[in-house]
Amino acid sequence: MDTKRLRFQTIIPLQKYSLILKSDSEKIIEAVSCWVDADIAGRHSADALSPRVPVEVDLYSGLPPAGVEMPSSPAPTAVFEDVKFYLDSDYTALTFDDKSFVNVDLKKGIARGFVCKEHLEAPWTISHRIFYVPVLEMMRAKGVCYIHAGCVCRGNQSILLSGGSGHGKSTLTYALARSRFSYLSDDAVFVENGPAGIEIFSFPEKIKLDTNSRSFFPEFDEFEKSRGKMEIPLKSTRISDVVVRGEPYAVIFCGIGHGKESKLAGLPRSETLLRLIGQSVSIASKKSIERNLDMLMALSEASRSYELKVGNTFEGVPELIESALFAQPRTGGERPGS
Repeated sequence: MDTKRLRFQTIIPLQKYSLILKSDSEKIIEAVSCWVDADIAGRHSADALSPRVPVEVDLYSGLPPAGVEMPSSPAPTAVFEDVKFYLDSDYTALTFDDKSFVNVDLKKGIARGFVCKEHLEAPWTISHRIFYVPVLEMMRAKGVCYIHAGCVCRGNQSILLSGGSGHGKSTLTYALARSRFSYLSDDAVFVENGPAGIEIFSFPEKIKLDTNSRSFFPEFDEFEKSRGKMEIPLKSTRISDVVVRGEPYAVIFCGIGHGKESKLAGLPRSETLLRLIGQSVSIASKKSIERNLDMLMALSEASRSYELKVGNTFEGVPELIESALFAQPRTGGERPGS
């Protein structure tokens, strides 16, 4: 295989892993590099164990080399938005809008793909789809579970903030992180069994807040004329403390309430597991799906669980959550709704 064209490279530290992107195009490297927050990545690098486990993605922008080609199967195994998955036991192929594609060797932890001319001019597609989705598949093959959730911490105790798009997850995460908690992630976390039990860690991406979310916080008044979702570097926020990993303590499922008052109520363990499954898409092999479910079950067993209905303001919500979770010491086996 022709690897001489891969003249450019960036490495993203992710705890004990190193996400390695190689390409023949500076545009591809820049698209992913601009998505990563250098300050958070630096904390991953300083906190991580060594030696690191490599997870490599090679992306070509010209003609793909021999061995990197569109899948020959007539029908995909699964479809997620604009991504089609073609699955085998140790091999996955993904296509993006049927134009760009990536072949993933799950055993070796190496993905190689081709970025079409149209996608070369679409940084979000490169970073969040063509690079990130193959990384998720390779991480799952290594036993790492992905959850669509924000996360804040008190010490090493992690509070996952989960919910569908538009339910206030990112806004709540930021409101807590600028007030009484440490920041870990606003959008996605990884869960893995470590030497001391279940660990939660983040991808070092910039904070994403849409127009409505930014309107709650005066520090973002300078972005008033900017519409839509923005990726904001840590240094432009009022977050003073950042962590990159923690242990499970609580899961809060976010929703929109009615009126000014916000309400927090306990959830049973069975409901927690069902909702977590809905926020952790796993399209890979049967073995990976089973590991994913085992991890989610262990996470729900180790966490207190709540449902939060946020009123028409986030004022007082950090105090409400702090009081509910930390007002009294946690004792073995006790949790709301169990």
